[in-house]
Amino acid sequence: MQLKKVLAVVMSLCMVAGAVSYGAPVISQGIAAQAAEAEEECCFFDETTGVFTLRGEVDDLAVKRLSEKNWNKVSVKSVIAEEGTVLPKDCSKLFSGFVYCESIDLSKADTSNVENMQGMFELCYDLKDLDISGFNTKKVENMSGMFLSCNKLSSLDLSGFDTGNVTEMQGMFAYCDALTYLDVSSFDTSNVTNMGGMFTCCYDLNELTLGENYTLIPDTACLPKGNGWVNTKDPAAIISGERVYAVIENNGRNTYVQYTNKKPTCPTKIRVEYSEKYHQVRFTWNNVEDADRYGIAVYLAGKWRIQTQDITDNVYTSPKNLLTGKTYKVAIAARVNGSWDTKSAIRNAVTITVK
Repeated sequence: MQLKKVLAVVMSLCMVAGAVSYGAPVISQGIAAQAAEAEEECCFFDETTGVFTLRGEVDDLAVKRLSEKNWNKVSVKSVIAEEGTVLPKDCSKLFSGFVYCESIDLSKADTSNVENMQGMFELCYDLKDLDISGFNTKKVENMSGMFLSCNKLSSLDLSGFDTGNVTEMQGMFAYCDALTYLDVSSFDTSNVTNMGGMFTCCYDLNELTLGENYTLIPDTACLPKGNGWVNTKDPAAIISGERVYAVIENNGRNTYVQYTNKKPTCPTKIRVEYSEKYHQVRFTWNNVEDADRYGIAVYLAGKWRIQTQDITDNVYTSPKNLLTGKTYKVAIAARVNGSWDTKSAIRNAVTITVK
């Protein structure tokens, strides 16, 4: 573990292009006073609870000063952004070194003007929960090392990420040991020039969803190949190439998993048909071997809610007169040998919009 941390730190330092020091700058008392005032205005740390709160226009220097102290005596356990929090244009290494922090909730933060997220959460070794579901990343150009060495992070919601302007993704998920599943179907990598080491040492990553604008994972991304990767639409055919690291050529939206001889435990080929006349939706799916029941769940108000679990065929038609224009996320599960694999069903969920 110590060796991996050292490697992670070295990798982090290598990513700071052109960061050469020519001596410590001279800072006047006036500027120092302004920085102290900014820290009081934009953030507050409660030493009793370990909660670090962000508010208003965030000064990156105030946050980074706390990060530097965190290596020694200041133990930030969680970070929360209040409603109205605006993150700075340069968020590079903003929370880097919050080594004891276990949860970060930035769902209410405004990131619409952020251009640099390089190393934003790197070296957050104890981070288990990260909510960045509200991130606006349209202006971001650099995401290199963004989650580098987040060793305990097992899941990430990146569904809202717009990466059309991003050029740098090297080391983005490197050393994320606990990460098992990634949905990067919203990613547009057409302008990315560097994916080097993007998935270095992600040995537990066994499921990856790509979208139509993510056409290639090159071998330089260092995605561990394991037993080989397969498209869930054709789980018998290994498509990850013959090189040391996996190479995945993608066309459209697809989910790729590590090859296994285990039988699928949920539908993976879901077809959706819309009725504009009756404002309803019809789902059909592939048969799952040994399944005796199918169930439908819909994501509503932040929770998955079961609609039915008594379907014996591979078709389901919704009630009529659903709200036109309303978007839903729908999962279809199968009961195999008495057990429901809801986790896989949610990973294969489809998004629909009523017509």
